[in-house]
Amino acid sequence: MNLGLIVRDNEIIVSSRSVADAYEKRHDSVIRKIEDFIKIIPDLTDHNFVVSNYLDASGKSNKEYMMDRQGFSILANKFTGDKALLFTYQYTKAFEEMADTIKQTRLSLSREQEIQLQMFQAKSKEEVILLAAELNNIHHETIDRLDNEIDKYSRFLCDNLSTLTKTELAIKLDTKPQTLAALLKKLNVYTPKASQINGEFLKKYEHIKMIKDVSHTYTNPNTGELKTKVDWQWTYEGSKALVDYLFELGKVSFCDNKGFKLIN
Repeated sequence: MNLGLIVRDNEIIVSSRSVADAYEKRHDSVIRKIEDFIKIIPDLTDHNFVVSNYLDASGKSNKEYMMDRQGFSILANKFTGDKALLFTYQYTKAFEEMADTIKQTRLSLSREQEIQLQMFQAKSKEEVILLAAELNNIHHETIDRLDNEIDKYSRFLCDNLSTLTKTELAIKLDTKPQTLAALLKKLNVYTPKASQINGEFLKKYEHIKMIKDVSHTYTNPNTGELKTKVDWQWTYEGSKALVDYLFELGKVSFCDNKGFKLIN
């Protein structure tokens, strides 16, 4: 059975017409009961019984009341009999289930989404302006936080256009190259003897260009012959990903004044 519960402004309400249909009562009789309650307690019109209008089949405007859970409870107490008891139980259960659904939905919303929902439901231009200002502040705070995160790596590792040699990265982590190499070998990240990043580790970050192949030319001191050596260096994104990985494992600490430090 459709009980007619709806959500408006984050509040669960039901119309007097839906209740009258469910309990098989004349709508005008239900309205009289509600207005009797209001005569005794006028404050009920604030939230519990809010007057509204609907158009009937002929297009005529008629009065109805929208009631919240408390208003419904007050009204339902006047309905007696086994059938009325069953409907009251069904309504009470439906109110509870819908309230729980709303609660779970709101818990899953971020603050930005919650503000956007409030803006959609806002009843005045002033309310929209205030909510838009709060949303703008959140966006600025998010940008500032991301800028600080980016700045942390560019300050203490390298900028996003640079690369780091294995020795340079060790220095940035306030340790010796041999110490860093030994740790990365232990973690199955790096094979020092072959000077290679292990494939399984690279797969974790396949969406990132972790390393960059480089070559440099040198003169053989014995023969005077020019030689080219091919090697690799950590990219900005690669060094950042590695440091984050070590940080998650508790192998790296960070101090805003001193930067990153490998924990032995």
